[in-house]
Amino acid sequence: MNGLKIRPGGIYLVNLGRTKSPELNSPHYCVILKTHDRDLFLALPTTSKSKEDEFKFIIPEDNSTCLFKHMKTIARSRIIKPLIDYDGNQVILSPDNLADLIRDYKDYIEFLCNKAIQGNIDYTNSLQVLN
Repeated sequence: MNGLKIRPGGIYLVNLGRTKSPELNSPHYCVILKTHDRDLFLALPTTSKSKEDEFKFIIPEDNSTCLFKHMKTIARSRIIKPLIDYDGNQVILSPDNLADLIRDYKDYIEFLCNKAIQGNIDYTNSLQVLN
């Protein structure tokens, strides 16, 4: 995407590369978030199918579902083009919806970190019991 400004909360077609999910192996629409590196972005894949995942976000702008578990860090060069609505406008989450998505994503990351910590505590406790 030469010269096009990438907007946080915009939905873009992205080449995710190889993934474990067959649905995501071809270019896929994702919500894009900026990172601390100007050439790296977080890509949160979307799906039109409603999933039963606990950690997801329904995007009001296009009624798709953003699944946090498939998040991937991508280079700018993997972003192909923005999603355009029927009126010819780029689909971008409203500031309130973007804030809600980020809040829910933080909850997901906190959940993962807590699970990792619990795993380490369980592992440590099991070693103490064995010793």
